[in-house]
Amino acid sequence: MSDFTNHPDDASPDRDVLISRAIDARATPRDWAALGELARTDSSIWSDLAAAQSDAALLNQSVARQVLSSERVELPIAGASVGGSFWSRRVPRLAIPSRR
Repeated sequence: MSDFTNHPDDASPDRDVLISRAIDARATPRDWAALGELARTDSSIWSDLAAAQSDAALLNQSVARQVLSSERVELPIAGASVGGSFWSRRVPRLAIPSRR
């Protein structure tokens, strides 16, 4: 996973980094204080934070639906072939067509 933070020596991370940290639940008290300071001169940061939070929630819901859907799919068994002995042991003979 990549880390979208500024270099540790940066005194003030930019607003996008601060918003990302807040959304990812990685914001420190210092980050929240920096967001507050930025909001004193530009209150739109709170609406940007709210929009990012909404986007993150929608993304999480969408991923959760896709994961649930994918969990219903049974994957083939590695190394199995239709005519092979491994597959034949797992599937009744009547299900495998004859090769005469």
